[in-house]
Amino acid sequence: MRIGFDIDGCMTDDDEYRLAYMSKYAYENGLDILDDPCGYEHKASFWDRETEREYRKVYHENYMRNVSLRYHCAEILKKLHEEGHQIILITGRYPGFYDSEEGKKVRDITAEWLKKNEVVYDKLVFTGFPKVEYIRKENVDLMVEDYDGTILDCIRYFPVFCYDNRYNRDLADERITRVYSWYDLYRKFHRQFSGD
Repeated sequence: MRIGFDIDGCMTDDDEYRLAYMSKYAYENGLDILDDPCGYEHKASFWDRETEREYRKVYHENYMRNVSLRYHCAEILKKLHEEGHQIILITGRYPGFYDSEEGKKVRDITAEWLKKNEVVYDKLVFTGFPKVEYIRKENVDLMVEDYDGTILDCIRYFPVFCYDNRYNRDLADERITRVYSWYDLYRKFHRQFSGD
């Protein structure tokens, strides 16, 4: 099978990082506190897009270079790869999609981070939006995703495993399989696709 995996929110816990560093940035800059800790990215705060961009200038590169993989992520990706599955990492990391100096920097940092964390994969894809159009071009048989908008787009075309995060807990659809950890993902994958 060709399995697509989103990076941020699935392979990493960017939600925890974002809440910690958005709170720090708000404190340091006299900004309003977080409005909705269950919101996705900028929806977690009162901030406008310009404030969010300024925050990202300060903390986004640090995140990309230093965020930890979720427990057992590299181990499960390696197992799936050894079983003959193709691992396609599909990320909307901004501005990695764009042919610019900043886009190249994001692509290079991401590739270095994957190597440092010994992540096994066959292909790394940076997308624009809507992300589903880029995912479909990769002919995946399954997508592992955390963002509810992308999940709802994808379930029209192929199965989706929703990696559980506080901002997607209201998402419910019988076509979605919710996963809570990488071993939970692995178990549900084999149960659904191998009959194990």
